Amino acid sequence: MDKDREATAAALASVNKRLTALESNHSSGPEPKRKRRGQCPKLAETVRRLHNSETDGRRYDPEQSCM
Repeated sequence: MDKDREATAAALASVNKRLTALESNHSSGPEPKRKRRGQCPKLAETVRRLHNSETDGRRYDPEQSCM
């Protein structure tokens, strides 16, 4: 029984160390800005217009909620 407790305590200590390391790596500073996928504004405008076109069957309907 004591061996099981020692093994569990060692496993929990190991997990706690790893979790602490992960938290320190990810909370070290402000989040970086997201990169823009496209660097060409004309291409981005064309794609936006295509996706919002009347002929697009999957066009977003404002009446329909996102949820």
